[in-house]
Amino acid sequence: MAPRLYDHVDVQQLNEDAESSLLHYGTSFHPEIIVHTEGQWITTASGHRMLDWTSGQTSCLVGHGHPEIAEVIRDHAEQLDHLFSGMLCPPVIRAAKRLTSLTPPGLDKVFFLSTGGESNEADIRLAKFYTGKFEVVGLAASWHGMTGVALGAQYHAGRAGYGPNGPGNFALPTPNAYRSVFRNADGSYDWRAELDYGFDLIDKQSCGLLAALILEPILSSGGMLVLPPGYLKAVKQHCERRGMLLIVDEAQTGIGRAGGMFAFQHFAEDEGVVPDILTLSKTLGNGLPLSAVVTSNEIAAFAKENDFLFYTTHVNDPIPAAVGDKVLELVVRDDLVAHSRKMGEKLQRGLRRLESRYGCIGDVRGRGLMAGMEVVADPKTKVGAPEVGRAVGERMTKLGLWAQLATMASFGGVFRIAPPITVTEEELELGLGMMEEAFASTEDGPVVGLELEMDMTSAATPATSSRPYRSHKVPACDVCRRRKLRCEIEAVGQPCRFCRERNAACEYSQKESLPHDLPDERRQKRRRVTTDHAVGSGDPPRQDRAHHPGISGTDESSVIMNPTMAEDIQVLEQYLPAQRKACGAVTKPYNLISVAPGQPVIYLTVPKRRKGLRSAINPGSSQREILDQILGPLKSEVFRV
Repeated sequence: MAPRLYDHVDVQQLNEDAESSLLHYGTSFHPEIIVHTEGQWITTASGHRMLDWTSGQTSCLVGHGHPEIAEVIRDHAEQLDHLFSGMLCPPVIRAAKRLTSLTPPGLDKVFFLSTGGESNEADIRLAKFYTGKFEVVGLAASWHGMTGVALGAQYHAGRAGYGPNGPGNFALPTPNAYRSVFRNADGSYDWRAELDYGFDLIDKQSCGLLAALILEPILSSGGMLVLPPGYLKAVKQHCERRGMLLIVDEAQTGIGRAGGMFAFQHFAEDEGVVPDILTLSKTLGNGLPLSAVVTSNEIAAFAKENDFLFYTTHVNDPIPAAVGDKVLELVVRDDLVAHSRKMGEKLQRGLRRLESRYGCIGDVRGRGLMAGMEVVADPKTKVGAPEVGRAVGERMTKLGLWAQLATMASFGGVFRIAPPITVTEEELELGLGMMEEAFASTEDGPVVGLELEMDMTSAATPATSSRPYRSHKVPACDVCRRRKLRCEIEAVGQPCRFCRERNAACEYSQKESLPHDLPDERRQKRRRVTTDHAVGSGDPPRQDRAHHPGISGTDESSVIMNPTMAEDIQVLEQYLPAQRKACGAVTKPYNLISVAPGQPVIYLTVPKRRKGLRSAINPGSSQREILDQILGPLKSEVFRV
């Protein structure tokens, strides 16, 4: 192995030099010096390796140190590095041709700049020039860059303390399905009313010279907020009625990151919507400073005929353009868009599994390999829990996973997750496992109990499960504490289940291998019913069972659950696989039945213990425990028969 550039650095001296010579620019520095990157990994001077689940600054689309990109940089650094801004070269022309071959008609001409902020400076300037107007609308949680005009169109952070921004900037409400106060009668998010309300306010403030609206398909810095299906089409209609241009900023979402070549093309409800101007950056350069402004033939012709000016030192630079061309080639050649979509589905399933098990995760959202996970103090009030998020984030980092919990207060308690789109299934499993361990082992972190929740008062309409908080630092196990029973942890010092399941030392006992069970008479009661509602112990009323034809017996592990997510069947098939008998017949430990037309339920009859069952999340568990720990928390309506 060739020696690394910074294998033997003086860390103390570097830290002293950083303190004495580097200017602060808005964030605290990571406590360790980074000395190496390769593929999906970051290595610190101390030798600590971390999976990079932010892709640098969401830029290393195909991973760090990709050999073909490294070769392109090396070759052009030696033979074609930088030119006078009015000169053209092969990599610029090739990158332009390749990019415009991937965009839909209406995005026909492009030029290349350095950063996302610079490209948004250019697109807003172009929109003002083309329309002859000057007012610009953005979303209230947007982030478009730190240059003057781009900063004027963003409202996320950085506006106060620097004097007035340019005139004519307006904000629309942030489309946040998790937190918006705009609701339909059934409680669902009414984004259309919110959007119409926002434009009504803008019309009242505007002097009639609205030039453009700029937005991101997924507001990354705003908390990984995905625009609702149909939102772009509605926005486009609002723009057309007012003679405005629509600018879509795909700095972070473009070139496969969000499961499509371009994120604005994702929803069928937005079919046919093409922005007047598209900007790309971050992902296009795979970490090198490269951005692009793409627009229509019509706007490009107007700009040329009327001498539009945006002349910079690094416009159409050879080295970054050559890298961008290679990135586009790799994404198409290796079918990385489809890979991103597939891995993104796996990532979302893994994160939602964590959400179902840990009450401090209030919401999981995103698309493709671009995900957000919001940490809250209470899933009902949605009050943020920055101290919990910070502790979990620090634990992830120690375990070997870099998934950023934004350091700016305005970002809120949202983990922004965006691994390179070359990530493998094994690397995803590894990262998700580290996340699981971080949430499970964080000191004083709120954790959801693993017991199935139910209301036996009405089998026809099972109660919605609450997701109670608990810490493993309680002087009783969760079951006994909630049922107000005397707990053997206190009596004989046996380990609590929370610690035992994680093979962790329990502060109540050093006897880690001892199981924690209730006395015989109470164990029988627990087998029949576990409930948070005061219905007593014993079998549920017989009339309740009558609501579910085809179900008989009182097997302790029989469960009925209403599917609440489309992936329920996939989860069942993964964790409760079909068994092939000697005769060749295949049996499954569950059946789909119906209690009413159009309302299927899943009926599981699971043996108390089946040898050989293993899972990556809980190796060595019995099938009954898999049911309780993996499937049970996914259900919002569950009861035990």
